[in-house]
Amino acid sequence: MDEYGALSVVTDTGYVEIAKDFTFSDISVSASTGDIKCFADAQNAIKIKASTGAISVQGVEAKSLDLHVSTGNVNASGIAVTDSLTLRVTTGRATLTDVTCHSFTSHGDTGDISLKNVIVTDKMHIERDTGDVKFDACDAGEMFIKTDTGDVTGTLLSEKIFIPNSDTGDVSVPKTLTGGRCEIITDTGDIKIDIK
Repeated sequence: MDEYGALSVVTDTGYVEIAKDFTFSDISVSASTGDIKCFADAQNAIKIKASTGAISVQGVEAKSLDLHVSTGNVNASGIAVTDSLTLRVTTGRATLTDVTCHSFTSHGDTGDISLKNVIVTDKMHIERDTGDVKFDACDAGEMFIKTDTGDVTGTLLSEKIFIPNSDTGDVSVPKTLTGGRCEIITDTGDIKIDIK
């Protein structure tokens, strides 16, 4: 596999795809309008930003991964990040599958976030204004989840000390007394978590 220095791509309108056959020291992609697909590894950071368009990252390894989209969906799968994974979505759905990282932070205004087999060794922090947060066989050392309008549901892999709070929704969490802190806050939404 060929190894290269830093890759930087800036485009106003267009489609960007970075093939799996390459490894870079750093990857930086910024697009105003257009989809971005990344299959390449980076020794350090991968940063992808799109104003309007979808972001797809599959089968990559990096020290850190930063994904930011204003209007559009994010799909990340088969990701191994040794440090931090940051995901920012203004309006759109985010789906993460088979992801490992040290820390995970996600902020969004409008849109659901779905996580399947996402393993975070340290802290997971997710905030949404309008949108559901869904877990399927996920885990983290500590978790902080907050939504204004949206449900928080799904399954975790290990016991947690749950601290749930919903103003107007139903709350159902395991009555476990060991594990890391898991604080879940919703204004108008249900909280339903199980241990798988």
